[in-house]
Amino acid sequence: LTTKLRIPCLPVHLIFRTHLFAQLQHVLHYPLTLITSSAGSGKTTLLSSWLHSASLPALWISLNAEADNPLHFWSYIFTALNTSVSGVADIALSLLRLQQPPTLETLLTLVINNLAQSSAPLILILDDYYLITDPAIHQGITFLLDHRPTTLHLILSTRVDPPLPLDRFRMHGQLLELRSKTLCFTRAEVTSFLALTTSFTFSDEDITSLYMRTEGWIAGLQLFTLSLQEKSEYTQLLQGFTGGHRYIFDYLLQEILTSQPAQVESFLLQTSILEYLHSSLCEAVTDQPGGQAMLEWLEQANLFLQPLDDERQWYRYHPLFADVLQLRLRQTQPSLLPVLYQRAIDWCEKEGRYSEAVTYALTIKDLASVARIAERVGVRMVERGEVVTVQRWVSELPRELIRSNLRLCLFEGWRLALNNQYMDAQKLLQEYE
Repeated sequence: LTTKLRIPCLPVHLIFRTHLFAQLQHVLHYPLTLITSSAGSGKTTLLSSWLHSASLPALWISLNAEADNPLHFWSYIFTALNTSVSGVADIALSLLRLQQPPTLETLLTLVINNLAQSSAPLILILDDYYLITDPAIHQGITFLLDHRPTTLHLILSTRVDPPLPLDRFRMHGQLLELRSKTLCFTRAEVTSFLALTTSFTFSDEDITSLYMRTEGWIAGLQLFTLSLQEKSEYTQLLQGFTGGHRYIFDYLLQEILTSQPAQVESFLLQTSILEYLHSSLCEAVTDQPGGQAMLEWLEQANLFLQPLDDERQWYRYHPLFADVLQLRLRQTQPSLLPVLYQRAIDWCEKEGRYSEAVTYALTIKDLASVARIAERVGVRMVERGEVVTVQRWVSELPRELIRSNLRLCLFEGWRLALNNQYMDAQKLLQEYE
């Protein structure tokens, strides 16, 4: 998905955080830069705005749940590196897609040796790294950092510290860190943000009050300014803007959703199940026309919709906003959830986006759809080198379902055989016979 390899577009209302840009300019002095903070802290916006203002060679990868798979993860890493240094990871990519690929250390050694031949600095940014949980991927990243050429610099943007040897990197002066306290807006930035996003004139006392209550949390400030739309004054809203982040968000959620037209609220709730939004996909899920017009309206209204490409074809909701919309949907229309997911499955399957279709199917435990898709396209995907993906699909299925289908049996048999469980593989096929 090429949009994962693009630097995100800048928001309409942007605060250029020059004091943080100055810290990021030291990235080239460190093997690893870690940007760790809670959702809604502006990590992605900070990095993308810095890259737009700095003339540095950088590669960007937006991670999602599907990337928590060594095949997918390293495919994106190697593909991204190829866009910077032509052919640097061609051999590694080919070997990675074999049914029995070499060890990851072997593949990384090939890439590292090729990168070492270039003298130009290169920055690799992995956004939303907190979604990665596979220990094998973390081990690979550690190997890459331990043996990287001096020209390669890695930036991880994440909500939680990754399980990497951070203490060792700190001790050897190899780690640059930006954390929540650093990322929060300063009082001056809060003042600038309010001036950009609202037509109200706030007193110094009110700005201080808002700054203290939000603690500079950027998503909270965005929600506050959104709730001011179509209001004649802000005093009452500001007086009720109390409590921790959770309470602030809950309060503003009610202000935002209940103030939207019914059609907009319905669209937001029903499409919140989607990881990526496309006009055609949204129309299929909501069973309503006008998907592109609605997406464009939401973007213009700054309703936490982020474009993923310059053509404005693919979007995604801010993760925190999507989480709350989904919670609201489960509370108000729980019976609609399986219907929405089934529509998403059907659209993805029709468009050949099989991995996404299976992800949605597993979310609602629709194992029949998983089995159907695996049976239909599994052989084709194995031929493309995605045997690990098919094996993961089949591993989610109950044994009784696997034993009832020849192709599923074969996929499971291959998985067992590739894990040196030859007796179990033979037993499985004998049971099918």
